[in-house]
Amino acid sequence: MEVDDDAPSSAMALMESKADTVVLPGDLIGEVEEGVKLVIGPGLRQEDRLIFAAKAGILRRRDPNRYFVDSNQKRYVPAVGDLVVGTVIDKSTDLFKVDVGAALPVTVSSLAFEGATKRNRPTIGEGALLYCRLSLANKDMEPEAVCTNAAGKSAGFGELKGGFAFTVSLGLARQLMGARCVVLEQLGRRCVFESAIGMNGRVWVRCEDVRTTVVVVNAIRNSEHMTSAEVAGMMPRLEQELRSISFKA
Repeated sequence: MEVDDDAPSSAMALMESKADTVVLPGDLIGEVEEGVKLVIGPGLRQEDRLIFAAKAGILRRRDPNRYFVDSNQKRYVPAVGDLVVGTVIDKSTDLFKVDVGAALPVTVSSLAFEGATKRNRPTIGEGALLYCRLSLANKDMEPEAVCTNAAGKSAGFGELKGGFAFTVSLGLARQLMGARCVVLEQLGRRCVFESAIGMNGRVWVRCEDVRTTVVVVNAIRNSEHMTSAEVAGMMPRLEQELRSISFKA
């Protein structure tokens, strides 16, 4: 749900004041006002112009004005705009069925790739990994995704080749996708790697060698319940491991 324009309002101020606080199902979060751009994410519902919490958790805000409830649920629930990593489980001439860990597979059109046409379709087989952006998520319909950004460019979306994919909790996935993720920043200063983080709790990394991959994966998994200081304290030991890898190579 979106309403255009960026004008400030008292309703927005109320919602901003509730950000990063615990909410319970039925709690009034705010009110939609005309002329205010607002995106309602998972864990919230709208009744007329009022916005309520639909599940227990912490209300989070992401720029420009996207709100959602951060909860430690186990099953991923698709939401429009989410970036996800999934596995192709079925394909036809026009469509790919992609497993993202939700109740239903995600449908990706063969034309939903940069430069794709009816005569020039992507060659992707079953079992391939795709990095997608959800374009449709409705409880009464199968979710749909595209492998382009809003401008129609690939921008890192599409098939993820090579590398290693693993699963993390949905909470850790949201941490990794934060504006400033300490563990990814720290790792990026010490080794070269590529990554794709899915809101569905699936992560893909590609490093220069297998040993570095093991170090990166373990660091990401171990960071879930660490503070920023604890993550920084873990890095000297990882640096030693990375140096020993370079020496052996």
